[in-house]
Amino acid sequence: MSVNSAKKSLSKTNKGFTLIELLVVVLIIGILAAIALPQYTVAVEKARASEAMLNIRSFYDAGQRYFLQTGTYPTTFDVLDIELPCTVISSGSCENKNITYTFGTSSPFIGAHRPGKWFLERNWQTGLYWCAANTTYGPSAKVCKTLTGKSTKHHSHTSAPYDYYLFD
Repeated sequence: MSVNSAKKSLSKTNKGFTLIELLVVVLIIGILAAIALPQYTVAVEKARASEAMLNIRSFYDAGQRYFLQTGTYPTTFDVLDIELPCTVISSGSCENKNITYTFGTSSPFIGAHRPGKWFLERNWQTGLYWCAANTTYGPSAKVCKTLTGKSTKHHSHTSAPYDYYLFD
């Protein structure tokens, strides 16, 4: 057997990847996915909360204009002088992208709720604005900390699993 024919036979048998090489690639992809997926989830929640915060600001501003005209705070969306970024599901609530916006019934506030994850509320009278993070859903604390710019919670609720973060 000549040297050239030996090289040709070796090159024909060594095409492709070994099982170990494939396993290493799969392992690396798995590690990257395990790191990236939680960060993606947090980024999506932050984007939804930011959109909700802007909508609450619009509702709040429209509610303040309504108060100046009538002397009372709004309790329904149809009295606001803005185009709603949500679909009205009842007189005091509307929904958009898994976020429900509601008017407070026992206290004067406008809120955005992402059920089981977080909620934002703003009081009509005081202007206080807060984000509440469900302690059983990991990314919600990061969402509230990012939105409020505060790394520590203001207080916890005793009857519900929420930590509250106040805006300045």
